[in-house]
Amino acid sequence: MTTARTFDSIVIIFNPNSTGDAPKLAEDLRSRLAALLPYAADISLQPTDHAGHAVDLARETARGSRDVLVVSVSGDGGYNEVVNGVMQAGNPNAVCAVMAAGNANDHRRTTGTAPLEEAIAGGNVRHIDLLRIRTGNGKDAAAEYAHSYIGFGLTPVMAIDLEKAAKAP
Repeated sequence: MTTARTFDSIVIIFNPNSTGDAPKLAEDLRSRLAALLPYAADISLQPTDHAGHAVDLARETARGSRDVLVVSVSGDGGYNEVVNGVMQAGNPNAVCAVMAAGNANDHRRTTGTAPLEEAIAGGNVRHIDLLRIRTGNGKDAAAEYAHSYIGFGLTPVMAIDLEKAAKAP
C-alpha cells in the first residue's frame, strides 16, 4: 500500500567511514531534497560514531518528532540499525528509507522504484512487512527487526568471513 506523506523533519543517518562514499551521498541527498521539497522540512545529517550508533540515533529521532523520515545512507546493515531504532521508539508515524551506499544493497535493489529524493518529494510511502525475532523468553524478551531477511546457521558466519576478507590488506 502506498500513501502520500509530508514530514516535519528528515534526518539522514550515515557512516562517515563508509566504503560507499556515504558522506558525499548524504550531503548530495540533503541538497537535492532541499531543492525539491514543496514544503519547509527540517533536513539534517547525523553521522554515526561506532557500530550500533545508528540504532540510538534513529530511536532518539523517532521519539523526538511525530512525522519524521529517517533515511539511512548505508548498506543493508546500517539500514537494519535504523529500522531497529525506529521500531524501538514506538512512533507509528515514523518512516524509514534507505539510499544505497554499501556493498550488496539488497533491500534498496528490491524496493526502489524511483530515485529516492523524487519519492520523498512526492510523498510516496510504501508500507512493508518486517520480520521480528525475539531473543529470550517472556514478554520482556528483546526484539530485533529485519527488513529483508534473517540469516541463521552458516549464512552469518559466511557474511562475517566475507566482510573480514574484504577489509584485509
